[in-house]
Amino acid sequence: MKKVRVNYFTNQNMNNIEKYLKIGLFKIIILTIPILANGQEKLSIDLLENFKWMNSNFDDCSRYYYFKADGHFEYWNCSMEQLDTGIFEIQNDTLMIYEYHLKSEIPENLGGEEGTEIRYQYNFILKDGFLYLVYYRDYKYNYESYESDLDFRYTRGKKLNN
Repeated sequence: MKKVRVNYFTNQNMNNIEKYLKIGLFKIIILTIPILANGQEKLSIDLLENFKWMNSNFDDCSRYYYFKADGHFEYWNCSMEQLDTGIFEIQNDTLMIYEYHLKSEIPENLGGEEGTEIRYQYNFILKDGFLYLVYYRDYKYNYESYESDLDFRYTRGKKLNN
């Protein structure tokens, strides 16, 4: 039996292969330009809205922020089985979160009364796809910290449609 060598690399096939390689390379370049532009993904409402941002560093459970389109958020604290709410905003490259509590939860000798007030402020930056805590303030006890803590690193989870 005579062996027949088939040449798959005809000029036509080579032109098609080259064409698909160029298209693939072009797509890779286009998709990476926003990331390479400043070395980081830009913090935006679109990046936050309707996503759960998860933190699993504590108590064998997951805490999360869920950001809504109207500028409000929900924060689930799994270790306390508590859902907190508040508002958020983006200023420059910083996510600023303001968590509210009822004033009635504060003892009267500390100024407690009916209504709501800001209890905590948290500032996060986006770096390498994670939200990192860079500032914390407790308004009740007038305490603040500027330290970044890797334990307070949040990862974007699944998108929810509400």
